[in-house]
Amino acid sequence: FANVYDSFYGKSFYYDYAVFVYKIIKAFKFSNPSILDVACGTGRLLRVLRLLSRTTKQFSFEGADISTSMLKMAKKINPKIKFYKQGFIDLNTSKRYQVVTCTFDSLNYLKKKRELLQAIKKIDQHLVPGGLFIFDFNTKYKRVDGTITRRNVTFYSNTSRGFWNTKI
Repeated sequence: FANVYDSFYGKSFYYDYAVFVYKIIKAFKFSNPSILDVACGTGRLLRVLRLLSRTTKQFSFEGADISTSMLKMAKKINPKIKFYKQGFIDLNTSKRYQVVTCTFDSLNYLKKKRELLQAIKKIDQHLVPGGLFIFDFNTKYKRVDGTITRRNVTFYSNTSRGFWNTKI
Protein backbone atom coordinates (compact mmCIF):
# COMPACT_ATOMS: atom_id res chain seq x y z
CA PHE A 1 0.00 0.00 0.00
CA ALA A 2 2.82 2.42 0.82
CA ASN A 3 4.12 2.32 -2.75
CA VAL A 4 0.82 3.67 -4.14
CA TYR A 5 -0.38 5.77 -1.20
CA ASP A 6 0.92 9.11 -2.48
CA SER A 7 -0.76 8.65 -5.85
CA PHE A 8 -4.14 8.99 -4.12
CA TYR A 9 -3.45 12.60 -3.24
CA GLY A 10 -1.00 14.03 -5.78
CA LYS A 11 1.76 16.59 -5.30
CA SER A 12 -0.43 19.69 -5.47
CA PHE A 13 -2.69 18.38 -2.70
CA TYR A 14 0.26 17.75 -0.37
CA TYR A 15 1.67 21.17 -1.15
CA ASP A 16 -1.63 23.01 -0.57
CA TYR A 17 -2.28 21.08 2.63
CA ALA A 18 1.26 21.77 3.90
CA VAL A 19 0.86 25.49 3.18
CA PHE A 20 -2.39 25.44 5.17
CA VAL A 21 -0.67 23.72 8.14
CA TYR A 22 2.42 25.94 7.86
CA LYS A 23 0.30 29.10 8.05
CA ILE A 24 -1.41 27.83 11.20
CA ILE A 25 1.95 27.08 12.82
CA LYS A 26 3.38 30.47 11.85
CA ALA A 27 0.27 32.26 13.21
CA PHE A 28 1.02 30.88 16.68
CA LYS A 29 4.50 32.46 16.59
CA PHE A 30 6.32 29.64 18.34
CA SER A 31 10.04 30.27 18.66
CA ASN A 32 11.97 27.33 17.22
CA PRO A 33 8.88 25.13 16.82
CA SER A 34 9.30 21.40 17.21
CA ILE A 35 6.78 19.39 15.21
CA LEU A 36 5.76 15.76 15.50
CA ASP A 37 3.69 14.31 12.66
CA VAL A 38 1.74 11.34 14.03
CA ALA A 39 0.63 8.78 11.44
CA CYS A 40 3.09 10.47 9.09
CA GLY A 41 2.70 7.83 6.40
CA THR A 42 5.20 8.33 3.59
CA GLY A 43 6.45 11.59 5.10
CA ARG A 44 5.25 13.82 2.24
CA LEU A 45 3.66 16.39 4.54
CA LEU A 46 6.87 16.61 6.60
CA ARG A 47 8.91 16.98 3.44
CA VAL A 48 6.87 19.92 2.18
CA LEU A 49 6.73 21.55 5.64
CA ARG A 50 10.50 21.22 5.86
CA LEU A 51 10.89 22.87 2.44
CA LEU A 52 8.50 25.68 3.38
CA SER A 53 10.42 26.38 6.59
CA ARG A 54 13.91 26.08 5.11
CA THR A 55 14.49 29.84 5.19
CA THR A 56 13.96 29.99 8.96
CA LYS A 57 15.90 26.79 9.79
CA GLN A 58 14.40 27.03 13.26
CA PHE A 59 11.81 24.32 12.81
CA SER A 60 12.56 20.78 13.91
CA PHE A 61 10.59 17.82 12.63
CA GLU A 62 9.96 14.24 13.70
CA GLY A 63 7.47 11.65 12.52
CA ALA A 64 5.74 8.55 13.84
CA ASP A 65 3.88 5.79 12.06
CA ILE A 66 2.99 2.19 12.83
CA SER A 67 3.69 0.95 9.29
CA THR A 68 7.20 -0.24 8.51
CA SER A 69 6.70 0.24 4.76
CA MET A 70 5.40 3.79 5.22
CA LEU A 71 8.35 4.66 7.47
CA LYS A 72 10.79 3.23 4.95
CA MET A 73 9.47 5.65 2.32
CA ALA A 74 9.34 8.54 4.80
CA LYS A 75 13.00 8.02 5.76
CA LYS A 76 13.99 7.85 2.09
CA ILE A 77 12.59 11.30 1.28
CA ASN A 78 13.44 12.82 4.70
CA PRO A 79 16.85 11.39 5.63
CA LYS A 80 17.54 14.10 8.24
CA ILE A 81 14.26 13.61 10.13
CA LYS A 82 13.96 11.22 13.06
CA PHE A 83 11.11 8.71 12.83
CA TYR A 84 9.48 6.45 15.39
CA LYS A 85 7.69 3.17 14.66
CA GLN A 86 4.75 3.87 16.94
CA GLY A 87 1.00 4.07 16.72
CA PHE A 88 -1.46 6.47 18.31
CA ILE A 89 -1.99 4.57 21.53
CA ASP A 90 1.61 3.46 22.18
CA LEU A 91 3.09 6.84 21.23
CA ASN A 92 6.11 7.60 23.40
CA THR A 93 8.94 9.70 22.00
CA SER A 94 10.01 10.89 25.48
CA LYS A 95 9.75 14.45 24.15
CA ARG A 96 7.29 17.32 24.10
CA TYR A 97 6.54 19.39 21.03
CA GLN A 98 5.06 22.79 20.27
CA VAL A 99 3.03 21.22 17.45
CA VAL A 100 1.65 17.74 16.81
CA THR A 101 -0.05 17.04 13.49
CA CYS A 102 -2.22 14.10 12.54
CA THR A 103 -3.65 14.67 9.09
CA PHE A 104 -5.21 12.97 6.09
CA ASP A 105 -7.99 11.50 8.21
CA SER A 106 -5.56 9.23 10.05
CA LEU A 107 -7.61 9.32 13.24
CA ASN A 108 -10.29 7.45 11.29
CA TYR A 109 -8.22 4.28 11.69
CA LEU A 110 -9.33 4.23 15.31
CA LYS A 111 -12.60 2.34 15.43
CA LYS A 112 -13.70 2.87 19.02
CA LYS A 113 -14.39 6.02 21.00
CA ARG A 114 -12.14 4.68 23.78
CA GLU A 115 -9.23 4.37 21.30
CA LEU A 116 -9.76 7.93 20.07
CA LEU A 117 -9.73 9.25 23.63
CA GLN A 118 -6.55 7.26 24.42
CA ALA A 119 -4.87 8.63 21.30
CA ILE A 120 -5.78 12.23 22.12
CA LYS A 121 -4.48 11.78 25.68
CA LYS A 122 -1.19 10.39 24.33
CA ILE A 123 -0.87 13.28 21.92
CA ASP A 124 -1.63 15.76 24.70
CA GLN A 125 1.19 14.20 26.76
CA HIS A 126 3.53 15.07 23.89
CA LEU A 127 2.54 18.74 23.73
CA VAL A 128 4.17 21.53 25.69
CA PRO A 129 1.73 23.68 27.67
CA GLY A 130 0.03 25.91 25.11
CA GLY A 131 1.03 23.53 22.31
CA LEU A 132 -1.01 23.02 19.18
CA PHE A 133 -2.65 19.84 17.87
CA ILE A 134 -3.56 20.07 14.18
CA PHE A 135 -5.74 17.20 13.00
CA ASP A 136 -8.61 16.25 10.76
CA PHE A 137 -10.98 13.33 10.48
CA ASN A 138 -14.18 12.36 8.76
CA THR A 139 -17.48 11.69 10.41
CA LYS A 140 -20.84 10.80 8.97
CA TYR A 141 -21.74 14.48 9.34
CA LYS A 142 -18.81 15.69 7.21
CA ARG A 143 -19.49 13.60 4.11
CA VAL A 144 -20.16 15.69 1.04
CA ASP A 145 -21.53 14.46 -2.27
CA GLY A 146 -20.57 16.31 -5.41
CA THR A 147 -17.64 18.40 -6.54
CA ILE A 148 -15.89 21.17 -4.63
CA THR A 149 -13.08 23.24 -6.15
CA ARG A 150 -10.77 25.42 -4.07
CA ARG A 151 -7.91 27.11 -5.91
CA ASN A 152 -6.15 24.33 -7.82
CA VAL A 153 -7.62 21.40 -5.86
CA THR A 154 -10.85 19.70 -6.92
CA PHE A 155 -12.52 17.31 -4.51
CA TYR A 156 -15.05 14.91 -6.02
CA SER A 157 -17.06 12.63 -3.79
CA ASN A 158 -20.03 10.30 -4.14
CA THR A 159 -21.36 7.24 -2.39
CA SER A 160 -21.71 3.98 -4.28
CA ARG A 161 -22.77 0.66 -2.74
CA GLY A 162 -21.93 1.86 0.75
CA PHE A 163 -18.42 3.03 -0.16
CA TRP A 164 -17.28 6.60 -0.27
CA ASN A 165 -15.54 7.30 -3.59
CA THR A 166 -13.27 10.29 -3.44
CA LYS A 167 -11.04 11.76 -6.14
CA ILE A 168 -8.77 14.74 -5.77
